[in-house]
Amino acid sequence: TTALGGERVMRRLGWASLEEMGRALLGEPRQAVLLTQRGDVVLADTGLGFGICTGASAVGMAPEGLVTVPLTSCRLAWPT
Repeated sequence: TTALGGERVMRRLGWASLEEMGRALLGEPRQAVLLTQRGDVVLADTGLGFGICTGASAVGMAPEGLVTVPLTSCRLAWPT
């Protein structure tokens, strides 16, 4: 789906933001992002949206393909 299509689905389900969606689907995030472990779901501030922690970085899909961002650019993380 497109970004616009994703936003429409989120609104239809009552979520105003990716953070709200993450909390609804994944529960409460970790207290500190830097405690994130490999395989945990993260929410990045870089426009990446949701990604997966791979250690000191996170990987996720973006319009340009697979993108890697530093873990320090992630603001929330959920244990898996």
